[in-house]
Amino acid sequence: MPEKPSQPAILVFNKIADEMKAEKERIKERIDRLAEIRIQLAKKLGERTETFPFKETDFNDTSRKKLEEADKIAEEECPGYITPIGTIIEKFISQGFKVVAGTRNKDVFLVPWNSNNIEEESVLPRHLNATDGMDPDLRKLIKLSKAIEKACVMMKAYS
Repeated sequence: MPEKPSQPAILVFNKIADEMKAEKERIKERIDRLAEIRIQLAKKLGERTETFPFKETDFNDTSRKKLEEADKIAEEECPGYITPIGTIIEKFISQGFKVVAGTRNKDVFLVPWNSNNIEEESVLPRHLNATDGMDPDLRKLIKLSKAIEKACVMMKAYS
């Protein structure tokens, strides 16, 4: 039969659990603040009347590989319902792209200039590299998106 934990051990465990819960709450508040800043910036960028130029090097290679793998799975399970990432990138290169603020959950999407289809022709700002020649507000949007993603990963670690 296992030994019953001592009273001091239980107190230490409870203190650590409370600290973890408090840290998780701080991270959640940070995510909410960053998401609010990001959605306001996305709305501002979405009002632009000119396209954002795009070079293939703007796309994050790791994200591209993951999205290409997801494309294969989606095409097997739901043929014809997605636009492959390669096609989206081609449209970004030829048309440029625009920023679209989602209608729920403070989502932000990048879509080809001649599209409004966030369901089938979008990528997330975190999939791009923030490069020096890029519009400063777009760079900020990309960095905010990546910071939110990292904070979400941290928050999951406290679950």
